[in-house]
Amino acid sequence: MTRVAIYTRVSTEDQSDNGTSLTTQLRFCRQYCEQHGLNVVAEYEEAYSGYEVERPILNKLKDAARQGKFDAIVVYDIDRFARGVQTFYGILPPITHKVSTLYVVTGGKVIDLHSVGIEHIIGFWAGGHEREKIRERCMRGKRQAIEEENRVLMTGNRTYGYCSNGAKKPDAMINPATISDIPSLETEPDVVRWIFEQYAYHRIGTTDIAHTLNSYGIRRVTGKVWNNTIVNALLNNPMYKGHVIRYKYQKKPDSKKIITAPEAWVVFDRPDLAIVSEEVYEKAQQRLSMGRGKLASSGKAYMMRSRLKCIHGRAYAGAITKHAHRYYKLNGGIFRTKCSCKTCIRSETVDTIVWNWVTELLTDTERVLRAYNEVQAEQIAENTDLAQRVHDFDKAIQEAESELTYLVEEAREYKDNKRLREQYRELIRRQNDKLDALVTERSNLALSLENSIISDEQIVETVHYFQRLTIDYEALQAMPDEERQVLLDALDIQCVLELDHSALHIHWLGRCDPVVVKIGELQCL
Repeated sequence: MTRVAIYTRVSTEDQSDNGTSLTTQLRFCRQYCEQHGLNVVAEYEEAYSGYEVERPILNKLKDAARQGKFDAIVVYDIDRFARGVQTFYGILPPITHKVSTLYVVTGGKVIDLHSVGIEHIIGFWAGGHEREKIRERCMRGKRQAIEEENRVLMTGNRTYGYCSNGAKKPDAMINPATISDIPSLETEPDVVRWIFEQYAYHRIGTTDIAHTLNSYGIRRVTGKVWNNTIVNALLNNPMYKGHVIRYKYQKKPDSKKIITAPEAWVVFDRPDLAIVSEEVYEKAQQRLSMGRGKLASSGKAYMMRSRLKCIHGRAYAGAITKHAHRYYKLNGGIFRTKCSCKTCIRSETVDTIVWNWVTELLTDTERVLRAYNEVQAEQIAENTDLAQRVHDFDKAIQEAESELTYLVEEAREYKDNKRLREQYRELIRRQNDKLDALVTERSNLALSLENSIISDEQIVETVHYFQRLTIDYEALQAMPDEERQVLLDALDIQCVLELDHSALHIHWLGRCDPVVVKIGELQCL
């Protein structure tokens, strides 16, 4: 008798407390196992989002699967196991070593986890599509409220210095908030004003401001301690002077937060929300801009910024001494005491070595072409499964189009029969939805495949660009830092300094065999 584990899931704790959803799923799963002669050895109940790969109870199921405690998994519906194709494929690897079958009660499906079919992926896509439609409707309503009434609706963590009255209500407004009893700083707005004054007029650094706040026991909205990045973000927020900007950033599921186009922003003034005056805010911005422009004002940039690391993986950042010497300096942090690498190295030394090597490399464009071809071959090999999935979707789209054509022809034969005409209309609608789902998912996969593999056209264009550069050696040496950065991006240059700064390992195009350049005598702090 096959040993199975039942997995049931709802999205929220409220549904879990209700018991109806989980209880119903469990009852039907048990009935299914009894009817099909399956031996239930474990049951897992969870209240968590189906878009998450890492879930507390699901992780226990994965551990049990690795140990071979059961042979198959039973779920009420596919979306109870995972919502979205990426989530599904993210869950599979630790499970499929010992578990090969997924029983789905709804529809009586039996899925071989080693060869998931197109029809199952359509089910995952439909779940994700439903969530996107709900999200889009919610966002549209919020945006309309903001645009028409200049409302500052609360989404996510509230902005420090403000609170929401009934944050779960659709008309939640933002007003000043109160924090714990501190003699000098009694409210959050007091803290905001104090931060601006310390930074703008007393020239206290953001790190020192964060340390002072933490020493007073003042915490952020999330209850966590302050740091210089959070203080910088607060100083850059125009809402504190009564100037509100919404929809400047966008974050979709499974993606990072990005800045949207300025025309998509909703901008308006709310003087009643101002905590600091325009004068104080602009004074702080003036000092911030001076800090941001320090490297530019020196007339030179750090060519290897964000590209240079020590052998322990810590990054080097640009630094200028009081004598205007430019160095790459190891960032601090929790690993400072664990890393024995030398702290500083003259930036001119590193930049010169790397640029001389790049210049020499560009004189041998055949070598660069071979390297790009090798990278392309590796990328193609790594994405074989993705290419096969795109091919499978192409076949599925052809079959769906043929089925749609057949239904349309059949419907024409029964156009005078009202009952059959309505039935065929519904079948055609469903087939259109299925075809749209296939085309959308195929487009996403094809785009992912295209971004994962460098094309022949890109290789030829890049090599021609390198060939044009090497015609004039003097112009290449005099190339501005901004253009050098573009060239380094094209070659994907990354460098690692040895422990004693005696050698520099230059990695390019993601190759595992770096070029080792001996540095010799260096000027270190």
